[in-house]
Amino acid sequence: MAGEIKIRNIMKKDFVRIEKDAFLMDAAIKMYENRIGCLIVEPSENREPFGIITRKDIVKVYADNKNLKEVKVGEVSSSPLVIVSPGMPIKYAAKLMKKINLRHLAVFNVYYNKCFSRL
Repeated sequence: MAGEIKIRNIMKKDFVRIEKDAFLMDAAIKMYENRIGCLIVEPSENREPFGIITRKDIVKVYADNKNLKEVKVGEVSSSPLVIVSPGMPIKYAAKLMKKINLRHLAVFNVYYNKCFSRL
């Protein structure tokens, strides 16, 4: 529909990645340094899905008195990552986020098979 605002118009292009074998302390530092609340978790194998780790995930581990230097990102990250395309109208993305109780979506370009932004 003409005039609808698309995801490409509002998405943040400052997403940061982290490997699933990294430690939570590394994730916390990356989030702090980049002033962001989530990281895209890269799979270690091509056939594995991307994931996401949020500040909330790290706080839960810390609250359980676990050492952030010993717990790996892949142990607590959410996967598979919920993705949308840049051409999707934002009203549909908002409905999806509300329906499945999400605060973050990844914007994925299917033509390049590449995750390139976050919403």
